[in-house]
Amino acid sequence: MILSAKNGFGHEYASLDDSAFIPKYRAACFCGKVRYEVSAEPVDAKLCHCRTCQTLHGAPMQWAAIFHKHHVRFTAGLDQLRFFNSELGINERILPCKVSCNQCGTPIADEGRRM
Repeated sequence: MILSAKNGFGHEYASLDDSAFIPKYRAACFCGKVRYEVSAEPVDAKLCHCRTCQTLHGAPMQWAAIFHKHHVRFTAGLDQLRFFNSELGINERILPCKVSCNQCGTPIADEGRRM
Protein backbone atom coordinates (compact mmCIF):
# COMPACT_ATOMS: atom_id res chain seq x y z
CA MET A 1 0.00 0.00 0.00
CA ILE A 2 1.35 3.45 -0.90
CA LEU A 3 0.96 5.86 1.97
CA SER A 4 -0.37 9.33 1.33
CA ALA A 5 -2.63 11.94 2.87
CA LYS A 6 -5.48 10.41 0.83
CA ASN A 7 -5.37 7.09 2.68
CA GLY A 8 -4.81 8.43 6.17
CA PHE A 9 -1.05 9.02 6.30
CA GLY A 10 0.46 12.43 6.37
CA HIS A 11 -2.35 14.86 7.12
CA GLU A 12 -0.53 15.94 10.29
CA TYR A 13 2.76 16.33 8.41
CA ALA A 14 3.84 19.24 6.20
CA SER A 15 2.85 19.00 2.54
CA LEU A 16 5.21 19.09 -0.43
CA ASP A 17 2.91 21.85 -1.74
CA ASP A 18 3.56 24.10 1.29
CA SER A 19 5.63 26.97 -0.13
CA ALA A 20 6.14 28.43 3.37
CA PHE A 21 8.01 25.27 4.45
CA ILE A 22 11.73 26.08 4.49
CA PRO A 23 13.89 23.01 5.21
CA LYS A 24 16.42 23.47 7.99
CA TYR A 25 17.58 19.84 7.90
CA ARG A 26 17.46 17.12 5.25
CA ALA A 27 17.95 13.43 5.94
CA ALA A 28 17.65 10.02 4.32
CA CYS A 29 17.84 6.38 5.25
CA PHE A 30 20.99 4.38 4.43
CA CYS A 31 19.77 3.22 1.01
CA GLY A 32 18.33 6.66 0.13
CA LYS A 33 14.82 5.44 -0.67
CA VAL A 34 13.22 7.38 2.24
CA ARG A 35 13.96 11.11 2.34
CA TYR A 36 12.57 13.75 4.63
CA GLU A 37 13.05 17.36 5.70
CA VAL A 38 12.55 19.25 8.95
CA SER A 39 11.80 22.97 9.12
CA ALA A 40 12.49 23.71 12.81
CA GLU A 41 14.83 22.97 15.67
CA PRO A 42 13.81 20.03 17.90
CA VAL A 43 11.27 20.72 20.63
CA ASP A 44 13.44 18.53 22.86
CA ALA A 45 16.08 15.83 22.68
CA LYS A 46 16.56 12.86 24.97
CA LEU A 47 18.39 9.63 25.59
CA CYS A 48 16.01 6.72 26.10
CA HIS A 49 17.28 3.73 28.08
CA CYS A 50 14.05 1.69 28.08
CA ARG A 51 14.31 -2.03 27.33
CA THR A 52 12.32 -1.64 24.08
CA CYS A 53 14.75 0.96 22.67
CA GLN A 54 17.73 -1.11 23.81
CA THR A 55 16.38 -4.18 22.02
CA LEU A 56 15.24 -2.46 18.81
CA HIS A 57 18.44 -0.43 18.40
CA GLY A 58 20.90 -3.03 19.71
CA ALA A 59 22.43 -0.43 22.00
CA PRO A 60 22.27 0.63 25.67
CA MET A 61 20.29 3.74 24.69
CA GLN A 62 18.73 5.67 21.83
CA TRP A 63 19.13 9.41 21.25
CA ALA A 64 15.96 11.03 19.96
CA ALA A 65 15.28 14.54 18.69
CA ILE A 66 11.60 15.42 19.08
CA PHE A 67 9.82 17.47 16.40
CA HIS A 68 6.22 18.54 15.86
CA LYS A 69 4.80 16.59 12.93
CA HIS A 70 3.87 19.76 11.03
CA HIS A 71 7.60 20.61 10.90
CA VAL A 72 8.41 17.33 9.10
CA ARG A 73 7.72 16.34 5.51
CA PHE A 74 8.62 13.23 3.57
CA THR A 75 9.97 14.01 0.10
CA ALA A 76 10.50 10.44 -1.11
CA GLY A 77 9.79 6.87 -0.13
CA LEU A 78 6.43 6.95 1.62
CA ASP A 79 5.81 3.55 0.05
CA GLN A 80 9.05 2.30 1.68
CA LEU A 81 8.06 3.11 5.27
CA ARG A 82 7.63 0.20 7.67
CA PHE A 83 5.72 0.65 10.92
CA PHE A 84 6.04 -1.47 14.06
CA ASN A 85 3.91 -1.13 17.17
CA SER A 86 6.13 -2.53 19.92
CA GLU A 87 3.29 -2.68 22.48
CA LEU A 88 1.29 -5.07 20.30
CA GLY A 89 4.27 -6.59 18.46
CA ILE A 90 2.73 -6.04 15.02
CA ASN A 91 3.74 -4.26 11.80
CA GLU A 92 0.94 -1.70 11.77
CA ARG A 93 0.81 2.09 12.01
CA ILE A 94 -0.92 2.09 15.38
CA LEU A 95 0.48 5.00 17.37
CA PRO A 96 2.86 5.10 19.08
CA CYS A 97 5.03 3.14 16.67
CA LYS A 98 8.53 2.76 15.31
CA VAL A 99 9.10 3.90 11.70
CA SER A 100 11.91 2.50 9.56
CA CYS A 101 12.86 1.98 5.93
CA ASN A 102 11.40 -1.26 4.63
CA GLN A 103 14.36 -1.67 2.24
CA CYS A 104 17.45 -1.13 4.42
CA GLY A 105 15.98 -1.13 7.95
CA THR A 106 17.28 2.31 8.96
CA PRO A 107 15.29 3.65 11.94
CA ILE A 108 13.55 6.86 10.83
CA ALA A 109 11.36 7.86 13.78
CA ASP A 110 9.46 6.92 16.86
CA GLU A 111 6.08 8.31 15.84
CA GLY A 112 3.92 9.35 18.75
CA ARG A 113 0.34 10.48 18.88
CA ARG A 114 1.26 14.18 18.74
CA MET A 115 4.96 14.35 17.81
